[in-house]
Amino acid sequence: MLKNQKTNDIHIENLVEFIEQILVIKNNNKLQHIFYRGHSCEHYRLEPSLFRKNDQDDFLYKTQEHILYRELYLSEYKEFINDKYTLDKLVRMQHYSMPTRLLDLTSNPLVALYFACKSNRNKNENTGEVIVFFIDDEHIKYYDSDTASCLANLARLSNFEKESINFHKERERFNQQPSIKKLLHFIKEEKPFFEPRIDKNDLVNIICIKGIKN
Repeated sequence: MLKNQKTNDIHIENLVEFIEQILVIKNNNKLQHIFYRGHSCEHYRLEPSLFRKNDQDDFLYKTQEHILYRELYLSEYKEFINDKYTLDKLVRMQHYSMPTRLLDLTSNPLVALYFACKSNRNKNENTGEVIVFFIDDEHIKYYDSDTASCLANLARLSNFEKESINFHKERERFNQQPSIKKLLHFIKEEKPFFEPRIDKNDLVNIICIKGIKN
């Protein structure tokens, strides 16, 4: 099934139909960036693995994010030695199956289709799904953007430090909070010339980041 943000769901039976629909979507949306995500169950909850919950509605991994990050970095240090930014490390950790705050998208619809089909080998299983995202320029960032650094380095703060951030403070006082000062320290490790001022909106926005294909 093809789930389009702008239209009703489209049920597809074969590859030719899929490609035809993708071409229509691209022709009708030339002014936006188009990305795709595929998964083998149409009822899949679209959220980063870090924020998944158990049956009691408790977070499985969120409170341990900083520990997961450091433990994997310690155990596989050589794999991360050439990663300049924390974002690069998180991308690599994602492919070590570590729960992260990232959600993989692809610009290749056939890659998304593969993930939608790979676990559905008979008709008794769930319907696979490809979700189409239409994203404006203003929400697209690159791997080296300051906003990406702000968001990625949240992974290095403890859960207590993240929870203690007061987003109701005006900008100057917001940046004087201990947790924000520590976040600034992490950011300046990878960007020494980063101005010590964080826009609090950058820490709550959802953005699409084009990472390095390493």
